[in-house]
Amino acid sequence: MTAPEPTVERVRVCLLGRGGPYAHARDAVDALDNLAEWRAQLDDDGRRRMASALCELLGDTDVVVRTGATLGLSSLTAAVDPDTVLAAITQHGGLLDQPPQGFAAAWKPTILAEAALVVAATALPHHAPVLEAWLDAPPGGVTRDQLGAELAPRLPILLLWEPRRWFDTRHTGVLVRFPHHWQRRSFALALAPWSITAEERVRIAARTLGWADGDLAPLLEAMSGRYVPGSRPEGLSAPSPSGGRWWIVDETPYDWSLWRHEHGSVALEVLLPGWGVTCRSRLLNDNEVATYRSAGATSLADLVEELRRA
Repeated sequence: MTAPEPTVERVRVCLLGRGGPYAHARDAVDALDNLAEWRAQLDDDGRRRMASALCELLGDTDVVVRTGATLGLSSLTAAVDPDTVLAAITQHGGLLDQPPQGFAAAWKPTILAEAALVVAATALPHHAPVLEAWLDAPPGGVTRDQLGAELAPRLPILLLWEPRRWFDTRHTGVLVRFPHHWQRRSFALALAPWSITAEERVRIAARTLGWADGDLAPLLEAMSGRYVPGSRPEGLSAPSPSGGRWWIVDETPYDWSLWRHEHGSVALEVLLPGWGVTCRSRLLNDNEVATYRSAGATSLADLVEELRRA
């Protein structure tokens, strides 16, 4: 059977429970089950069209439709254009900053909170300014923990650049969502020391998520605040700030690492050629830091080679 074209009107009718069913009625909890069955019948282009229709329905006059549209988007993140969702939030913020209605899956305090998490789960680097503002003042009752948990896999560098601005040792939900071991360790070092309760939560996460053998012990050391090996850039040619701690914010493994100090200094560390694991580091000036913040890791290529040849 050919799936119906997901036009705005058809999607709206489905969200209101007046269309379909695409699954047997006795198998459906609510209209989202019908939407899910419809989605499963679509190809990638069809899912993008469905996501576009759901974005348009974020401004619908019916609060049930707005709720269903947001929940529908949260299950279509691979097809969602975050710029379109952000535009809808900007245009319809007042309509979205209301409690959700009509769906058992809606548990956030507002529709806006659900929509903000859709953006966080699909965010791209150019969304960083908006996301920083949201982390400073979370919209619609969403929490920093929820935003951070969605952003950690998408934009880890955004969170690692200034973790102490937004997070503390209660935020194990953010810590365990970083995709790479070095990112989890850096986040832990920046906020250490963590509580015994936090460490136990991380042990549980390590088992549940199937982390590689050998990742847990170094992370727990970092959480304790006693972790020494690899906890600062090696061989700085200029003095590091007295006291305080460093953590890595970006890196290419076995090539270079970018470190940030809690007082704001930034250092580039590069691995030198040869059999020995020898590194050389230097502090970056304000212009170099600004260039990195705007252009990303590509801006470091010449600096890496220059430091390697020094």
